[in-house]
Amino acid sequence: AGWAGLHDGDEQVLGAVDVKPELPWHGYKADQFDAEALAHGKTISMRFDLEPTSWLFKKGHKIRVSIAGVDKRNFELNKASCSTGEIESCMETILSFHREEGMRSNIELPIIPNVPASSSTAR
Repeated sequence: AGWAGLHDGDEQVLGAVDVKPELPWHGYKADQFDAEALAHGKTISMRFDLEPTSWLFKKGHKIRVSIAGVDKRNFELNKASCSTGEIESCMETILSFHREEGMRSNIELPIIPNVPASSSTAR
């Protein structure tokens, strides 16, 4: 949650190129980390992209989303939560999702408008 703030993706390449696609890019510099992001029972909104798939859901269909927090060996350790640099001494990650009215966690999926198929004909 400390990295929930969004930043310009072009910063990650020092403006050398226009980073595409336009996704929610999170901070990575020490001064962009907010150690108090969830302090005192505060809740925040977190935006991130998911791996693209080619599924089309019709109205009324449902999906199940599974969320797992098993990446700690895949990323550089955060010194704020793991000062020794040893995974065994890192603070435990706890994922919480709100279900009560007014604070409900949600996932927003993109809507693709109904576009008619191309009417080109083979010659």
